[in-house]
Amino acid sequence: MKAIDKATIWIGALTAALLAATAVLYARLPVSIPIHWDSAGAADGWAAKPWAFLLASSPVLATALVRIAAAVDPRYSNIKAREGTFVVVVVSVAALAASLHLITIVTALGLLEGTDLRLVPLATGLAFVAIGNVMPRLKWNYTVGIRLPWTLADEGVWRATHRFGGVAFVLAGLATAATAFMPERAARFVGGGAILSCVAATTAYSYAVHRSRRDLGRNYIDSEGGNDEHRS
Repeated sequence: MKAIDKATIWIGALTAALLAATAVLYARLPVSIPIHWDSAGAADGWAAKPWAFLLASSPVLATALVRIAAAVDPRYSNIKAREGTFVVVVVSVAALAASLHLITIVTALGLLEGTDLRLVPLATGLAFVAIGNVMPRLKWNYTVGIRLPWTLADEGVWRATHRFGGVAFVLAGLATAATAFMPERAARFVGGGAILSCVAATTAYSYAVHRSRRDLGRNYIDSEGGNDEHRS
């Protein structure tokens, strides 16, 4: 059985367990449950408790959407060639979704009041580290990775971007995870700054590589054209 199929089965089993636990605890949940957290991990968004079932389903729903997108990807052969890398990304996203759902439930039940600030950035940071570690191995595709207009248009830019992005994701993940052990004010500053810096730096670097390769190609064409003109 392919690695992605095995991963999907395990993610499906995890989702079934989350749904069962949610059903058992549903009557004890308050009218509103936390569904969003700020950069320090404090709950700042709420929804009606039936949303708990949708959140419990999120690991398998996210996996299904990614697999459907991969199946129709014109560069599916590149995904298949790096199936192990693809699986790490899918499992990391599913694990983060499952972790956030569990945090939602225990926070809503009042079991982790105050401590929940530690768990959200920790789970998010670990997911970033896991994805960053395999990011340089992602081959050119439209489904997973840093999908900017210039990375999708140029395989060389894609490779350079994902080498840089892998390091940026790991550093941002470590910084985000570390905020779980920081005072709240410092956690808000470092947590928000780490993710924003990662996105900004990776996008800027990627665009710089794109511009450099485009200018190099333009200069080459101009040079070739000049030679032709001289020979004529």
